[in-house]
Amino acid sequence: MTKENYCRRGAEHYQSGEVDLAIADFSEAICLDPNDAGVYYMRGNMYFLNKNDHDKAIADFDRAIKLDRNDAEAYYYRGLAYQMGRKDFAHAITDFTEALRLDPDNEKAHYHRGMAYYLLGDNNMANADFWKTMEMTHDPLQVEGFREKTAQFSPDLIAEFLRDTLTQIILQK
Repeated sequence: MTKENYCRRGAEHYQSGEVDLAIADFSEAICLDPNDAGVYYMRGNMYFLNKNDHDKAIADFDRAIKLDRNDAEAYYYRGLAYQMGRKDFAHAITDFTEALRLDPDNEKAHYHRGMAYYLLGDNNMANADFWKTMEMTHDPLQVEGFREKTAQFSPDLIAEFLRDTLTQIILQK
């Protein structure tokens, strides 16, 4: 079989919920063409989203990024794996920042970078990303209302308010 056939079959397995078979097919595709960043990205997503194997996901995203330094999604998902799996918020921030350099309109990258800053205790940086996410996901009048509502809050309270408000929105997408 060709790399394309393995990828096609892997996608079919994934769609039908057969994640282990999908990973096996994408692994075969990698054996046939170890220089295809997209295949590493797909397998990395499966490890991250379906297997909760953050180390294997990070390894695949590392390889995808080495092969394609302009893949904003690979940086974003590697950042998520660092943030959620390893609790390595500094690496997560670096990856989210690179994802945003490549795709400035990625509202989820702004949100998750804000969460990483929040978890590191840097509420000023967290708030900057949280406000940016608010601006990207809400009507401008609603954002202005939130700004007025929180004007007297400390940065800590603003961060908590924005985090809680945005979490519901981002998780619904």
